[in-house]
Amino acid sequence: MGKGIASDFKKLYPQMFEEYKQLCDTNKLNIGDLHLYKTPNKWILNFPTKEHWRSPSKVEFIERGIQKLVADAHKLQVNDIAMPKLGCGNGGLDWESQVKPIVEKYLKKSPINVSIYEFDKDIKPEHLSQKDIEEWLLSEPKNLSFRLFFEDLLDLYKQKTLFIETIPLANQNYIISYNEKEEIFAIQSDEKKFILSKEDIKTMFFTLKNRGKLCFEDIAHELYEYRDEIFDFFTKLNYVLKNEDKIILNYTKKADVPTLEILDEI
Repeated sequence: MGKGIASDFKKLYPQMFEEYKQLCDTNKLNIGDLHLYKTPNKWILNFPTKEHWRSPSKVEFIERGIQKLVADAHKLQVNDIAMPKLGCGNGGLDWESQVKPIVEKYLKKSPINVSIYEFDKDIKPEHLSQKDIEEWLLSEPKNLSFRLFFEDLLDLYKQKTLFIETIPLANQNYIISYNEKEEIFAIQSDEKKFILSKEDIKTMFFTLKNRGKLCFEDIAHELYEYRDEIFDFFTKLNYVLKNEDKIILNYTKKADVPTLEILDEI
C-alpha cells in the first residue's frame, strides 16, 4: 500500500492497514484471497494483485481474485462495488487489452453492480477529483433527510431567481419556477420544458441515499429524456457529485447501506 489509491486508504483507515499488514506478514493473504474491512459507512475489499510489492501484477492474479469475488459475493453481502483499474497502475497491466476483458467476463453477468474509477493523481475533468474521492469515502449520508434535501433545492431555486434569470443545465439555459401549492418545479429552456414534482424528487432521493448513487437507468421513463438536466440540477447542491452517468452523495455530516471499495495493492 505504498502508492496510489491504496496509499490514500492506508492513511484514511490505519486500523485496516494494520489488519492487512498482519495477514501479509503471516502469509494469510495470498493471490486469490480477499480481505474485507468494514466501517460504519463504507466496506473496503483488499484485492491482492501482486506476490510482492516490487513485482509486477499478472493477468492470472486478477482473474483469480475476480473469481473469488464472484464466488463469495453472496456470503460477503456485496451487490455494489467501486473499483480502480486493477493491476494497471504500478502493476503494469493494460486495462483495455488485459484486465477489462476479465472484469467483463466474470462481472458482467453477475448480480454485482460495478463502477470503474480512475484513481490516480492526474484524473481527467469528467472524473471525480482526488479530494472528492477522499471526502466521499468519509461521507455518511444517513443524516441527510429528504426534507433537508428538498429545502436545499428550494433555497437554490430562490437564490438563483433573486440574482439571475436562468440556470445552466446540460449545456442549455433554463428558467426554473416553483409552484408551492402543487409542489412542482417547472423547468424550461427555448427547446425543452418538463415538470419535476416533489414525489419525483423523493423517489430519486431515496435511491440516491440508500444505494449511495443514482444512475441514468434509475430515472423514471417519463423523465429519462431530461436525465442530464435533472442530474445537473441536483449537482448544484455542493454535496451531490456527478461522475459520468451517475451522481453520488458526498454528505459529510455523517451510508445506511454500505458501499464496497476495492483496493488492488499488496
